[in-house]
Amino acid sequence: MIMTLGLAVFSGLEWKLRNAMKTANVMLKSQTGKLTDKITMRYVFQIFSTVLTVILENRERLFFHISDQACQILELLGSRYQKTYGG
Repeated sequence: MIMTLGLAVFSGLEWKLRNAMKTANVMLKSQTGKLTDKITMRYVFQIFSTVLTVILENRERLFFHISDQACQILELLGSRYQKTYGG
């Protein structure tokens, strides 16, 4: 049941990102370096795996190593996602 819920969230997020890409008429690089409008969430998670989070004593969060493509993805997903990464 938990796995099914996880896959539903995964699929919903992929759908949201692809719709945002279509609406904004944006294409992103895939794993092969080619532009695509059908980016996979597996690759998106791979992009975000390099992001480092530092939590300070006052609970402030700092993020490092956010690539340009990760910033573009956050912009496509919306302000709620940008706020999570301090944007």
